[in-house]
Amino acid sequence: TPAVVNTIRICFREILVNAIEHGNLGITFEEKTRAIEKSDYMEFLLARQKESKYASRRVYIDYLINGRALMFRVTDEGDGFDHTTFLERAKSDPYLAMLEHGRGIIMTRNVFDTVTFNEKGNQVILTKRIPR
Repeated sequence: TPAVVNTIRICFREILVNAIEHGNLGITFEEKTRAIEKSDYMEFLLARQKESKYASRRVYIDYLINGRALMFRVTDEGDGFDHTTFLERAKSDPYLAMLEHGRGIIMTRNVFDTVTFNEKGNQVILTKRIPR
């Protein structure tokens, strides 16, 4: 249905934004929170993109779409993150649900059938089965 396709698109976009901001640009959750609270996040983001350490990093996307499933693999060139701790915190921290950010991974887990991170935390595989 169009609603499901739109929701998948939103979640995929969230994963891509995470790969760029948190992965390739190394922006921590706390740094993003502070910059948003100060209303200068775009300036912060643009400045970080120009730093030589981050400027040449890429995000790689592999996908498989057929009559049975959608699969996306998103890999960034960042240092990864502790996805296990983040997901555990998300289960019990109501503050996360009120932030303007930090909900993308949680939402994606609710939309895709599987969301699997590699050990380093710089790659995620999303799988959505297509009902017959």
